[in-house]
Amino acid sequence: MWLQKSIFVSSWFKALYRLLRNVNWIAIFITLVIAWLFLAITESAQQTAVFAGFSKTTWAAVGGSLFAASLFLTVQSFIDAIKKAEADTYRDFYEDLALDFGVKSIYEHRGTSATNMTYRTLMEGATHRIWAIGMTNRHFIKEHASLIVEKLRNKPIDVIVAFWHPDAKLQLPNQGRTAPPSIIESQARIEGVAGNADEWSKMVIQQENTLLRLVDALPAVRGNLKILHLAIVTNITCLVVDDDLFFFPFLARVESTDDPTIHCTADAKLGSKIVQHFENLFANDNACTVSNERPPRNV
Repeated sequence: MWLQKSIFVSSWFKALYRLLRNVNWIAIFITLVIAWLFLAITESAQQTAVFAGFSKTTWAAVGGSLFAASLFLTVQSFIDAIKKAEADTYRDFYEDLALDFGVKSIYEHRGTSATNMTYRTLMEGATHRIWAIGMTNRHFIKEHASLIVEKLRNKPIDVIVAFWHPDAKLQLPNQGRTAPPSIIESQARIEGVAGNADEWSKMVIQQENTLLRLVDALPAVRGNLKILHLAIVTNITCLVVDDDLFFFPFLARVESTDDPTIHCTADAKLGSKIVQHFENLFANDNACTVSNERPPRNV
């Protein structure tokens, strides 16, 4: 909360500074100078002096009015700048996050019914790609396998389901002579989830087979299904549906589906970097292997 307030205050002062710089200080300064000259000249003149048909009293009144107007303009400029600073700060945040970085929303939990409904709605309208990148993809396949298969049956769509490689191991400094854990087992331990390497490997294979059986049962397939295994050090969960992208890193917390997810466009500053990251991984034979593939058939 303190950080949020600090960021807002900093942005507010930047907006205020920008607004104050745009005030017509030259006009205010000229008005002040003219008012001062009026007052200085009329003050030094005799009481009965007349200038351009107007008495000293009249000119003094004009000078005083100009001086008061310049002061009013100065104060009003500050007030207007302060009022607009907050609105401009929110506008700047919107332009940075929404327009430049393409952030659409941030969900507190990625596995809730609301987020699943968002995933489903987007996938129902998908026309060219669905990429699901996760550790075991257990929740994703449980919730969306039938929809994925339906899209493969009806659309020439590119579907990639990427799992953490069940055979990839993590050699730890204090491992000793014991067998290194798989990368899935290591993450599961961090999250406090029970299970050994064999159990996690079976889970990955089970999810793959569930999807493959459903696709193989179709009389015809228009889309292309590719199942990948990733063996990399840094892992994030990611779902790409056409030009929509959801992502978040795996954390050292119990039940990763309770972690947040960021929804952004796949072609803006943020999402394009994530898409490029996975495109590079999919093309890297050392990091990615094809476990199974089902190309279009009988179309």
